[in-house]
Amino acid sequence: MPISGSTSLAAKKVAEQTLPTGTAAIGSCGLASVYPNLSIVQQGIEENKNNNTTFLLLSVKKRTLPVSEEITREELMAAISTGRQL
Repeated sequence: MPISGSTSLAAKKVAEQTLPTGTAAIGSCGLASVYPNLSIVQQGIEENKNNNTTFLLLSVKKRTLPVSEEITREELMAAISTGRQL
């Protein structure tokens, strides 16, 4: 689910519970002071030696036939795998 803007906008949407249940945002711990409904799940993730960030540029095309969530997930994982090989 793309949220254009900033990490603070994503945190605001999570705090306001306008996103699906279980949605989280990664940002500064200070955001919990700005948005009291926001809880910090884990601190210091940027310092984890196993932390790896992958950026993908994806486009959306309307399909003529419906696709299952399983197939969608498989295609996304294939795109991520391809991106890591570049």
